[in-house]
Amino acid sequence: MTFTSRERTPEIGEPVPGLWKALKDLLTNKKFWIAGLANAFYSAAMSLVLASVAFYVEYALGLSAGNSTFLLAAVLVIAIAGVAVWAWLVRKFTLIPVWRAALGVLAFTFIPLYFAFNLVTAITFSALVASALPG
Repeated sequence: MTFTSRERTPEIGEPVPGLWKALKDLLTNKKFWIAGLANAFYSAAMSLVLASVAFYVEYALGLSAGNSTFLLAAVLVIAIAGVAVWAWLVRKFTLIPVWRAALGVLAFTFIPLYFAFNLVTAITFSALVASALPG
């Protein structure tokens, strides 16, 4: 965005938006609330997931909690690589449909983690989650 996003030059005599009117317009915008609440719930859920990874590794997989580092490292690397794919999808299909698809895909990618039985399968299934995270 740093290199491609440009501000529109204001025209001479163009009225400056007022603070209170801008806040009213924002707070009465239905799309603002939909996106805001969806992202708030997404952030809360992902915070719980990140906080519980050590417990998942220790109690569900029966490994030491220190192995969660490997799981999180794999997710981080794959998620960083996935940003380019999701950015390409946004350019091809526009933001809202891709954002909705990403949330749906992310929800389904957690299901295989239930069936993981060791660190290798957990990392493999976490790669699915990591591929949806950047969306």
